[in-house]
Amino acid sequence: MSVGSYGHPDLCASPCIRAAYAKCVKGFFCQFCHLGHQKPKSKLNKNERELFGSLNETEVLSVVLLLLREKCVKLPGQQQDALRLLLSSIQRRVNLGNVGTRQMDFALRPMRRFSIGRLIDIIQQCHQVEQDFKLELKWLTEKARAEVDQARAS
Repeated sequence: MSVGSYGHPDLCASPCIRAAYAKCVKGFFCQFCHLGHQKPKSKLNKNERELFGSLNETEVLSVVLLLLREKCVKLPGQQQDALRLLLSSIQRRVNLGNVGTRQMDFALRPMRRFSIGRLIDIIQQCHQVEQDFKLELKWLTEKARAEVDQARAS
């Protein structure tokens, strides 16, 4: 088990390639998930990446927020509570009324298959999102992962 495994399978980080071959030297402190995943990490294809790259920060966060809300509703209550602060932080940055529905539809379609953790990774990798906000989300994500893991243990 590693720090990146907290919240597995819904909220965990991407799988650790080295752990799959028992070669991860970071052990518990690894930021990637050391637990088994049934399918490989979902990715956007080239056209989807280009479309996503053309969106501004508000549009990117709006797309991810809508998908996160859809996925969070399906989680048990304790896990929803752990993610509430993360969702409200994203909500403060966006105004859903200003996003074009056509762009939203194209961006939402391929990302519906992404896990919660992968959606948060998308924000972290997105050049349109300010670095200060990425750091805030990283902290909130780690906090939520720990709370989810703690709730499962009790």
